[in-house]
Amino acid sequence: MSVNIDCFENIIGISRTECVCYPDQSAQYNTSESGLYLDELETLPQLNGLTNCEDGNIWQILDKSREQAILSFIADMNGELIKNFRLKRKPFKGLIGRNMWKTTHSLALNSYAGLTMYCADIVSGIVNIQKIGLLFDTSTSFDVIITDNLNNIYGTYTVTSVANTYTEFTLPTPLELPLHSEQIDNLQYYIYYQVNGFNPLNNDLSCGCGGFKPIFDLHNPYCSGSQTPNNKSFPGWANFFMVAGWKYTTLPTFYDEDFDIGTDNYMYGLTLTVDVKCKTTEVLCKDSLDFDGNPLAHGMAQMIRYKASEILITDLLRSTNLNRSTMMNAEQLIAFRNENIIRYNELKSWFIENVDIKTNDCFQCKDMIQVLKTGIFA
Repeated sequence: MSVNIDCFENIIGISRTECVCYPDQSAQYNTSESGLYLDELETLPQLNGLTNCEDGNIWQILDKSREQAILSFIADMNGELIKNFRLKRKPFKGLIGRNMWKTTHSLALNSYAGLTMYCADIVSGIVNIQKIGLLFDTSTSFDVIITDNLNNIYGTYTVTSVANTYTEFTLPTPLELPLHSEQIDNLQYYIYYQVNGFNPLNNDLSCGCGGFKPIFDLHNPYCSGSQTPNNKSFPGWANFFMVAGWKYTTLPTFYDEDFDIGTDNYMYGLTLTVDVKCKTTEVLCKDSLDFDGNPLAHGMAQMIRYKASEILITDLLRSTNLNRSTMMNAEQLIAFRNENIIRYNELKSWFIENVDIKTNDCFQCKDMIQVLKTGIFA
């Protein structure tokens, strides 16, 4: 999974020192959102390069250590969150809808058909649409449009079907759609096309095998937990949203609250290959860090500074690129590295004890049954 580190950009600075050798990079090196700087850490060896940058771009070396420290911190904290808490919904990767059919739908010329996805309101939840599967009775090209009930259009994709053959259209870039909006209780997405000289085959959403019978019911949505979404018979995507097919004689007004599109278990010639998950890292930081009102933000900055120093010292001990005569002896470097590790781990324990998992809908506390199964001290 790719990690977005934009939220942690300039969480610590490299140095307050101005470096005239690299004026274009000075801003990113001298800026610290937390007020902390890497070169002011007492457990970082003193490097001449910060005051004499003509001798080599030590700034880039420190910047690399900072970037690696952010990635290590995110990975460490994700591991701690998974160890101490429980995912509310397991991620899902795979196909929505079956690529099997028996007959053909006969739809009126210029009518519309497609899918709707009714989303559980999951803060930090996302669905990535990667492919659109096609099952039609004619070889032709047409547009598939993706919109929502807030009147946003996310994309128009020109796809090509092959008569009576299942084919897939891969989106040029996976389309990431949120499962939460501040503007509406529940997002609904619509993936549709206009009928123009072709008809969809009658593939369906589910065969009903294993006990899962998808009933699209806005009063009792199975993705909300009211129909036991963690039941093993449920496909993983059903923990995040409901899916149904629809047909309509005119273009629907999707954003009209009073509009009832009507749904059924058919997919009207479409399938979706998706990656659905909750962005767990947004428990750490979503848009920006609040250093005025959130002590955890300062804790994260301190942890990243200790980790960056540890990484830098490890690299120095392994490399001969820097002249070690300008620094202290290896024994002192190892002592500094060990001190950084101790302080980082102390803050890691403190952070997990104080992190607020309710900032999004990714995690929940482990229940007693799970604790007893794994052991209290596991």
